[in-house]
Amino acid sequence: MQDRKPSAYEERLEGILRDHREFRKHVVPLCAAETPISGFVRSFLTDEIHEKYAMGGPLAFEEDNFIGAEFVIDLHQLTIDLCQELYGARYADPRPLSGTSAVTNLLMTFSEPGQRIMLQQHESGCHASMAPICRRLGLEIIDVPYDFEHLQFDPDACREVAAEAAPDFVLLAPSDIIYPPPLQAMGFPDSTIVIYDATQTLGLIASGHLPSPLGEHPRVIISGGTHKTLPGPSCGLLLTQDEEIAMRIDTEVSPKFVRHSHPHHIAGLCATLIEHRAVGHLYGERIREHVHTLSGALEAAGIAVVQDGDRVSETHQVWLHVPAEETRAVYERALEAGITLNDKYRRLFRDTGVRLGVQEIARYRWDQRNVGDLAGLLASLVTGERPVDELRDQVEEMARLNEFAPEMVIPPVRVAGPPGSGDFTLT
Repeated sequence: MQDRKPSAYEERLEGILRDHREFRKHVVPLCAAETPISGFVRSFLTDEIHEKYAMGGPLAFEEDNFIGAEFVIDLHQLTIDLCQELYGARYADPRPLSGTSAVTNLLMTFSEPGQRIMLQQHESGCHASMAPICRRLGLEIIDVPYDFEHLQFDPDACREVAAEAAPDFVLLAPSDIIYPPPLQAMGFPDSTIVIYDATQTLGLIASGHLPSPLGEHPRVIISGGTHKTLPGPSCGLLLTQDEEIAMRIDTEVSPKFVRHSHPHHIAGLCATLIEHRAVGHLYGERIREHVHTLSGALEAAGIAVVQDGDRVSETHQVWLHVPAEETRAVYERALEAGITLNDKYRRLFRDTGVRLGVQEIARYRWDQRNVGDLAGLLASLVTGERPVDELRDQVEEMARLNEFAPEMVIPPVRVAGPPGSGDFTLT
């Protein structure tokens, strides 16, 4: 078998992954939905615990369980301990497989067909999956009022709608977000379960750069994916301070709706939270600096930055308005030049525009001068005043900065042994 030649399928698989690695070497990564994981976090993803099952959680460990399940439960408890420190959460659940799965698991646990849910609108930035999920579960949807002039939920209108509708649930799930919601001022009834999907901003909340929704409502649950401003592996996370909610999540999310929780990803999430304890505040500061530099330089170049007056974005996202007839052309130029971004067709962007994210370059060797140069590149991209070949050459130069800044990560402390050995040794 040592002389075995790779099959055509193996060569195809290797080719896909090799081409992706090569692609990443030649781009300026500004997609607000993607982030790299460090070598420290990556070192935990190959552990053999990936194949273990467990029923129940730390609050309700089932006696008739898989042999060895206690190790998965220990990972769950470690997640809780870390999230108590970073988020002030009394309970955390890392078993959902993604941010969307976390919301789905919650609604499947707590809701019944015919109940009412106040849901953020797609036009105000809600993740596109939320409305179909709510409809599929038979929930009656009521729109959450939004002030598009100030790019924020309308607290007065929210209180009026909530008082009249008496919703069972509120779901805010902003995929496009530049300002945190004024949750306390929105005045939802104390009996209502409020789900705030903080996928985009989990890292900025943990670092203290954005306020935590926990405590702003008696029955609030934070849900989220762990691979945006919290730079971890793909995983879902649920956080709450409410003991009754915590017990239901602990006993019902698994085994009812999640049978295999991908424990190796939970291990990677724990490593991410450990890393964030050490460097998260500096990372959040770097994100803020990059956002301010990029927004200011783009405005100075005559590009329409979408924000509320002089109030610069408070997240990792920067929005640009681009006229409808130019939006697709800007996207195509970005694609050809090697700049990853999203084109947007929502009222938030004054109907059409692009979304940028600095969370990835904030972990790399990009300083404020580099971000200023990036603004010039993006201005040329939007106006089309320079040939794409010239932009591509500049992107190639900037792509050399895409290496982790030492201060943004903590070094790996262990490495995997030979495949299948299960051995880990200190480096």
